Amino acid sequence: MTRQKISVCRSAKGSDRGGGMIPKLFWRNIVLIGFLAVFAMPASAQVIGSQIQTLDQERFFNQSAFGKRVLQEIEQRSVTLATENRKIEAELTAEELALTERRKTLVPAEFRALADAFDKRVELIRTGQAQKANELNVWAETEQERFVEIAYPQLLELAKELGALVIIDQRTTIITSSKIDVTEQAIFRADQVIGDGRAAATETLPDTTATPPAEPAKE
Repeated sequence: MTRQKISVCRSAKGSDRGGGMIPKLFWRNIVLIGFLAVFAMPASAQVIGSQIQTLDQERFFNQSAFGKRVLQEIEQRSVTLATENRKIEAELTAEELALTERRKTLVPAEFRALADAFDKRVELIRTGQAQKANELNVWAETEQERFVEIAYPQLLELAKELGALVIIDQRTTIITSSKIDVTEQAIFRADQVIGDGRAAATETLPDTTATPPAEPAKE
């Protein structure tokens, strides 16, 4: 009989500091903002002082209404799943101990059959719980990608208004100034236009509610 621990979904607590389940943002078109915006500006507006702006991509997502909603959902679902995993693990541990005690009254073949059935059930439960955690991660990544797609036009408009040739990730710069940081403006614009994104959501939040273990194997 092999002891198998139920995997626990990682909590999103601390996501606003780069931890948790939210992966690094990938703004594949971010540099294009500059090249597209420059054609929309009059020559007189193309001055060096405003050509480059910076954006803290992580803060843009995490502190927007959209990002806060996603992080809150992840935190709540992660806590629920972790609690469920601990409960299931405790129940399986108790069942394992009970089966070990029964070994004294069983012939080896009977005990082996019960132990094998228990191990298979533990593996099925473990796989099911891991799938729940994976589905939550996939949902989080999908929501982040959706935010990027929806927010891009807003960043493009912001770049045009500021006369920026380029908006770059703040974390790629060695020396920068807060005067060219447009993160707060981007967050405000996203909140005004996108909101928390709940109304336009197309993906269903995965179900992480408890699934009780199957009945113990009988003699």
